[in-house]
Amino acid sequence: MVSQVLRYQLLIRLPRDKAEGLLNNVKPTLDAILTIAPVLQIFQYVIFGSIFGAIQGFLNIKLRLGEVLSAIASGMIYILTLCVVPLITVKPLLQEIFGLGSSDEFLIYMLTLVHGILFTASLTLTSIRQGPFSKFWEGKPKHT
Repeated sequence: MVSQVLRYQLLIRLPRDKAEGLLNNVKPTLDAILTIAPVLQIFQYVIFGSIFGAIQGFLNIKLRLGEVLSAIASGMIYILTLCVVPLITVKPLLQEIFGLGSSDEFLIYMLTLVHGILFTASLTLTSIRQGPFSKFWEGKPKHT
């Protein structure tokens, strides 16, 4: 899909022979990037989890919001900083690149927000002390 979008954009802006030559030059680099992208994405979300887990801990300890409220608040911070603000920033480019109409905008918004909503839901579920996940995180106390 990435190469198809790139081809489409190059054919709009360049003559066909130059666009094909440029695409042939970029193809090995693009293939390498697409090969390592899943591993980098896992690494990226481990870092995001650490950062927003620290934010949740700060909200819980310093502001005394409680486990669930601090998880929801840090999830909202995640959604605002990594979903909404970038989408507002690149919205004109999305319309220019993909030729989106107003009927397609709702789908783009939902696809952009869904990972933030899933992150917030999973963070909230794992923050519930008596929830189903608590037995995985907490060890039994050792009596000495």
